[in-house]
Amino acid sequence: MFDDFEESSSEEDCGMLKKALDVSLPEDFDPNIVPQNGEEYLQLVMYEAKQCKRWVAVDVDRSKLKKPTLKIDMIENCDKAPQNMLPSEQWQKDKLKDFSNLRSFLEDKITESPELATIQDSLWTDRISTEVAKFSTIDNLSQGGKVRLLQIILEHLEKIEAGDTIGYETGTWLYGILATLGVPLCPHACHCLRELARRCSKIRSSLPINSSEDKYRRCSKIRSSLPINSSEDKYINLNLFICIVANYFKQLDLAD
Repeated sequence: MFDDFEESSSEEDCGMLKKALDVSLPEDFDPNIVPQNGEEYLQLVMYEAKQCKRWVAVDVDRSKLKKPTLKIDMIENCDKAPQNMLPSEQWQKDKLKDFSNLRSFLEDKITESPELATIQDSLWTDRISTEVAKFSTIDNLSQGGKVRLLQIILEHLEKIEAGDTIGYETGTWLYGILATLGVPLCPHACHCLRELARRCSKIRSSLPINSSEDKYRRCSKIRSSLPINSSEDKYINLNLFICIVANYFKQLDLAD
């Protein structure tokens, strides 16, 4: 079979595709006549192909290549906090250990098929700032419901005035969501967590600088942190949420 193929092949079409149809361009071909059949159409294609230059070159303005053709608006990372507000490395390790232990404790207690898949924004807007979160309530939310509730809280954080911080009640909802949020994260959940860290850092950067630079260091040595609504340490809860998002959920570029 291969011998027959070699005999029928000429030197011209060696290594090239052979013609499927034997069509040639007649000497009296008129390109202005509309093709009436397939053969005449192929002849027109052959004629037009011959009118094209084999090689085409263009002068390129190299200066234009240096300009970006796509504009990307970069999202800033967390605002840098004053040195006296930054958590110590040991404090972060302790809080991450406590958080990890809590998630492990809750792992076999979380409902596999929660009843509340969707939530009504109007019912939760006031609730997150006036009620303390309960595990039974958060556990009743689906993964999508938790992410939506996190969005509602993010909208609430946008309204916090400079010098104020996250309230105790809102903090319990945030901590509860983080403690029960399923992993791996979907892209939308990951985006919301990153927004949480950014907004916490923004709130923290607006707080007045504490005159006592070592007070936070002393506080970090205490096993149980100050209440989340302590007027003296408004930034501790903010540091906690940034720490969890950055280190536990592996958004390390947002870490302090």
